[in-house]
Amino acid sequence: MSFAKALQFKGNECLVKASECRKFRQQLRTQFPLLSSEQLERIWPNKSQLRQQQLQGRTTIYICNEQPIFYVHERALYPSLYFLHVAPQIMTAVALAKGVAPALLRGADVFMPGVVVDKPEAGHVSWVVHNFGKFAKGDLVWVSEIPTMWPPLAIAKWTLSYDEMEMRGQKGKGLEVVHIMDDQLWLAGNGQFPLQRPDTAVRAVQQYEEQQLEQQLAAAQEARLQLKEKRLSEAQAYVANGPNKLRKQRKLLRQIQALCDRIEAGEQLVGDSLAKANRKQAVEDEIAFIEQRLEKLDFFLQSPDTAPYPPVDGISEDADLPLEEQKWGDEEEPKSAQAQADVPADVVDDWALAASAAAASGTEAEATQDQEHELVEDADGAADRQGEQEAEQGGDAVGGEDEEDEDEDEDVDDKEEEEQGMTQDEMLFTGFLFGLQNVPRTSLPMLVSTLSGPYITAYCRKLRRAQGQELRVKQTKWKKLGVFLREMEAQGIIKLAEDKPGVLSLLSIDLAHDAFVGLSEDDELVCEGADGEGQFAVTKKSKAQASQFKATKGKITICMRRIRNKNKTIVENLTKFGIHLDNDLKRALSNKFSGSVSIVEAHGQGNPQLHIQGKYVTQVAQFLKERYSIPDAFIVTNLKGVTKKDREVNV
Repeated sequence: MSFAKALQFKGNECLVKASECRKFRQQLRTQFPLLSSEQLERIWPNKSQLRQQQLQGRTTIYICNEQPIFYVHERALYPSLYFLHVAPQIMTAVALAKGVAPALLRGADVFMPGVVVDKPEAGHVSWVVHNFGKFAKGDLVWVSEIPTMWPPLAIAKWTLSYDEMEMRGQKGKGLEVVHIMDDQLWLAGNGQFPLQRPDTAVRAVQQYEEQQLEQQLAAAQEARLQLKEKRLSEAQAYVANGPNKLRKQRKLLRQIQALCDRIEAGEQLVGDSLAKANRKQAVEDEIAFIEQRLEKLDFFLQSPDTAPYPPVDGISEDADLPLEEQKWGDEEEPKSAQAQADVPADVVDDWALAASAAAASGTEAEATQDQEHELVEDADGAADRQGEQEAEQGGDAVGGEDEEDEDEDEDVDDKEEEEQGMTQDEMLFTGFLFGLQNVPRTSLPMLVSTLSGPYITAYCRKLRRAQGQELRVKQTKWKKLGVFLREMEAQGIIKLAEDKPGVLSLLSIDLAHDAFVGLSEDDELVCEGADGEGQFAVTKKSKAQASQFKATKGKITICMRRIRNKNKTIVENLTKFGIHLDNDLKRALSNKFSGSVSIVEAHGQGNPQLHIQGKYVTQVAQFLKERYSIPDAFIVTNLKGVTKKDREVNV
């Protein structure tokens, strides 16, 4: 199932029954054991309604609070990327090499040469298990790009099992992508994703480990209780039958002693009598063992909670049980760190395993805090570190000044630090890269003054709206635009020429430079916080296209009818798309088609119709597409009564 093409709806959106909701919640907990109740409540609040929309191809999407949280395809449940933004630890993360993400976002599957793998450590036999754990064909993972590994870019499933991959090696297709960022399922939501990994992910892993530890301790305690009952019943039975057994053995010993006396008297014994006489030592040992065991069992029955259970022939009867189950009495419970080390590695995400492994070494609290700090640093500080390294490498190559620098306020405090959002250096560097991508190659060479306005500054305005701050070149480390461009030239991103002193021209752009890897206009991040604090980002494509579920509850229908001997083009369901039927729209249509335009309330419906005089079905559809950017999939035209000549009329 792919969401690359427009969604083909089957029927109307409807509510899900409460009984079905309970089944889905239970299925989510069963399929993803690392999912915590806190995360499930955030994704799907108990008091929120769950709606479903069936699609063509045996697929059903489930929506909560206008967000598609999961979907079912051929009876298999798949979470959406919005689900993973809250609970990324429920799946294994697969790291892509740098530069692979653009192809992934265009709909390509993942081949193993593009996956980052680590060499197995000493003692590890399988490189597959070392990197991805044990998995079966069809198991789900989420995919992202190094070094930050955030946000999840796609959800994919393995095309083969771990042992098959071990035999084939790191080659061929390994993952089939089922859902990517900016596909139609993603665009059905608000298009936003958190800029940082959620703190609830680490807590969910810790909670899961604690639950596993409690279950292990409970199982061990239950085994000990069962073993205790078994020992008590065996001891009572042995003590009850022991005297009779001892009496028989003593009687046998007396018979053997009589045979031995006959041998000492000179009588020769043969056959069974001689064999019986030779068993004297064995019977004496058996009698001694029974007497000793009865004595120990009497002591054990008097204090079964503290007294040790006597072994049989010097070997403990529970020697084949785990060590913690062999302990008896007031032994200490296993320590938390030791028990956490026994949690299966294939059910915990790689970055969460680091905190778990550090906890096993005896520093649980410190390791957890360090791990959380590293996660936030990886997600938020990668760009800062990259900018600092590039500044150090290119500092010596900076030179020159530019007369075309933007006018800045001379009284600005240069020592002011940015507490939130992007720094001034990042804003200038990011705006510069995206500006270069939009420069037509036929316009080169180009004056730097021309590059600055419609390209660099235009993109920085978007960042200004998102970050709540303006770009001030004098607050950057370069201070002047010319110095910045000289450093970019030293790094090989661009080539400049100075035709006149102080007048720079852009000669060429190297779009194959590492700075552009993974950077594309479709994946441009416009950092707009839903809560006003810049905690979320939204892709440009998501921002440009309205959500199909939020914008529509049907489709716009356009048809032609004869009403009172006049041809009328009738448009329905415009209001469901948020289009106001006001005087401005009527005036625009009247001027466009040179006819009367009226708004008619449909009888028995709360949905007004738009009546336009004339046969303009295809022309009105084109007008709506151009004016309101409505996709073709949401406009239905009925051409009954409209001739080919009518459709070709230019207005």
